[in-house]
Amino acid sequence: MNKIKLGGFFGPSEKIIFEYKFERPTTEGEVKSINMFKEADGDQLGKVEYVRNGNSIKLTVFNIFNWSTEKYAMVLMDKFLKLIRKEKAQVIEHDMYDTDDKTHNKISIFKQNGFIVENRGNITGYNQYYLKINL
Repeated sequence: MNKIKLGGFFGPSEKIIFEYKFERPTTEGEVKSINMFKEADGDQLGKVEYVRNGNSIKLTVFNIFNWSTEKYAMVLMDKFLKLIRKEKAQVIEHDMYDTDDKTHNKISIFKQNGFIVENRGNITGYNQYYLKINL
């Protein structure tokens, strides 16, 4: 459980609940997820899903369902990175496609957290981005 400050020093705050789950085993590794919910009404705010294979992490899903404030995305990314550092992973990789109007917001959040962003060009009508960070 976390508390997020939505405004300035005297601004409103909100309680957030995180759910960590082992989803399923695959031939590539273990699939795990982190879900983020509002404590007040149980609305899902975001989801991260990743595959762990040894010291390598392949991020498969990074979805934010409520973009009313960018702080939700920042808190979810911070929680994900802290968990991965505790698991002692060395590399995180993510392929992202430009499919909606929030892709730029996601890329800026990844950049703020130290990811290197590489544009792979237009593939099947969508721009593809490759993101990587060495921990």
